[in-house]
Amino acid sequence: MRNSVVLCLAYLVGLLLSGIAGSWLGVPRGAIAILVLSLAAVALLPRWWRTGPRVQVWACAGLIALLGFGYFYWRIPTPQTADISHWVTADHPQQAVQVWGRIADEPRMTRSQSVRFWLQVLEAQRNDQPSLEQTGKLYVTVPLLQGTGLTLGQEVAIAGNLYQPQPAQIQGGFDFQAYLARQGSFAGLRGSTVEVLPQRHYPISALQFGFTYGQQTLQTVRQRMIRAQVERLGRGGLLVSSMVLGRRAVDLPYDLYEQFAQAGMAHTLAASGFHVSLLLGLVLTLSQGFAPRRQLAIAATILTLYVGLTGFHASVLRASFMGLAALLGMVHQRQVNSLRSILTAATLLLLINPMWIWDLGFQLSFLATLGLVVTVKPMTKRLDWLPPNPANAIAIPISALIWTIPVQLYSFGVMPLYSIAANILLTPLVWAASLGGMITGAIALVSPAVGGYIVGLLSWPVEALIHSVAAFNRLPGHNYAIGQVSVWQVVGIYSLFILVWAIAPWRKSWWIAGLVAIALVIAPATYARTTQFQITLLPSREPVVVWQYRGQTGLINSGSDSDVQYSLLPFLRQQGVNHLDWAIALQPPSPQSGWYRLLQAMPVRSFSQATDADLPSLITPLLSQQQITAQTLSSIAQLGVADLHIQANGAIATLTLEGHTWLLLNASDDPQLSAVSLPSQVEVLAWSGSLSSPELLEQIQPQLAIAPGNALEPPVADWFEQGDRSYVLSGRDGAIQWTPTGLQAGRSPQE
Repeated sequence: MRNSVVLCLAYLVGLLLSGIAGSWLGVPRGAIAILVLSLAAVALLPRWWRTGPRVQVWACAGLIALLGFGYFYWRIPTPQTADISHWVTADHPQQAVQVWGRIADEPRMTRSQSVRFWLQVLEAQRNDQPSLEQTGKLYVTVPLLQGTGLTLGQEVAIAGNLYQPQPAQIQGGFDFQAYLARQGSFAGLRGSTVEVLPQRHYPISALQFGFTYGQQTLQTVRQRMIRAQVERLGRGGLLVSSMVLGRRAVDLPYDLYEQFAQAGMAHTLAASGFHVSLLLGLVLTLSQGFAPRRQLAIAATILTLYVGLTGFHASVLRASFMGLAALLGMVHQRQVNSLRSILTAATLLLLINPMWIWDLGFQLSFLATLGLVVTVKPMTKRLDWLPPNPANAIAIPISALIWTIPVQLYSFGVMPLYSIAANILLTPLVWAASLGGMITGAIALVSPAVGGYIVGLLSWPVEALIHSVAAFNRLPGHNYAIGQVSVWQVVGIYSLFILVWAIAPWRKSWWIAGLVAIALVIAPATYARTTQFQITLLPSREPVVVWQYRGQTGLINSGSDSDVQYSLLPFLRQQGVNHLDWAIALQPPSPQSGWYRLLQAMPVRSFSQATDADLPSLITPLLSQQQITAQTLSSIAQLGVADLHIQANGAIATLTLEGHTWLLLNASDDPQLSAVSLPSQVEVLAWSGSLSSPELLEQIQPQLAIAPGNALEPPVADWFEQGDRSYVLSGRDGAIQWTPTGLQAGRSPQE
């Protein structure tokens, strides 16, 4: 049994080491790391661990790790020869096309109130060329009116723009390109019109037909449950359905989900171990009078149906495997080893899909379960001065948080300070809503009217839960940005956790290990903030500039709402920024700008604009809540150690910090640029809009230029090439980070 554990762990290690980028002499560094670790294990571990596995087992473990490493790369999806993604390239990132295909999943709403779904491509046409048989899988978004009524399995013809998905704009940011690639998709389609084909035009195999029919049946069952809950509770019904089936199976409003995520309670909206254990407990309670084998058959059938309704996601599959193991142990009257169950479930799932090793939901699900298995019992013993139920209620969320927080910090750089308190205090409401949702959903399958009537009893716990979560999010510092931690910090923290769990002397000194783990996070972040000197330009239609200097942070321009949501706020959180000392709008804020979302999410100590234009009605109350008043900047403003010189109503801004000068231009305002005096010999020039005048560059003589888009205007490109001058493109290279020692782009380092 011990040998099988070692071999399973070796497979997981092989998959994890696929995350090491680069190669040496043509050999992947991950494979080199496996070879080094294997040789070390064979040479040292049998001597140090005399009662452990033999040399042959460690050698076999090294081979399995290497096979797992190769298996991961073998399973990475790649586009086929006829894949439609070949129609878009770096030189032609968009194509006007018409695509015929089959909807491969249930359409869902996006944040921008459009409809998105996966499309299995069957035929396509571009420009005026004849249509061709094509393959591939597209991520499709269409307007709400065009997407209303679309269902899984329909054949449709969609006209729109085929595009190449964007990689991460900032280091550590959301990588849309990689996300689609993990799903086997390498292009997206922004549809403008959708036509549902009246009858089936394309052949379909018996296996595909059976799979689609099964999905449609599950969708019908799912919609019947959701409809009964939504008709009585409205938004609260969507929340109940999400707490039963998981957010991925329900069109839960994004603002409601974000409230739970900010409070550290997003796990209640993801079908996982909590939901499976609740469902199994309910089934076993209702089937107490049956023989154990019949209980197993009933529970396994209901569990299989539940997995199908939730969408076969990694977290619920893991919980289901462990639940079935527990049921088998009950039938055979044998004790089930929880740790081995976790390891076995992880190995089986990663054999099915090794890509899940980098799925955040998969990682958090297993780590939370591991925390419950190894930490709840010792923590409950330390809380023996409390009654058993309150002690368990406190130990469970703390144990799960301890084991998941390093990965959360690595992924988001944010710590929900009130997460433990929220989970402890709101557990009764979560249990009531989840259990009630399961019962009423099952009744609604038989009688929607009865199920809808009973679900009305959940209105008060659901409303109380929503208001309580909102109240936690109104507390100061509810989401504290620590900053993104490195892989080595994460490895160090988990090494401490394992030492405390596995070695008795360390177990007695758990508080020392805890302080060291906290220091591993806090000390580097504090040092970085107090010594940092960095200016960052985020990709946007207008220059969005963030300067950070020894703990002070300033912002010039916000960009659009999507720029704030997907670039600016994630960047500030990764940098450990919890407030802005200065926020400056060079152009009058519009209702469509990102200032509204930014001021909702980030405290600001000073807000200024370059003109005396009236602020939109949405922004003024947010400034009042923060007890600040919008100011109009003079032509020269002193911002801490930074100087800002503004001309031409904000079309030109010169930022000087410790003798380093940045010039920001709204190049589309050419008449205003010719009427003002521009500085010469600036260090960095960044512009927005279209700049086609080399004479302007000749006057400024920038040492470095940051241009928007993916290419320069031909005259400007010639000017840079003739003088051997350097420039970067924010559309191509992502966010640009400048320090006195060099330059780094969000997608590839540059000097």
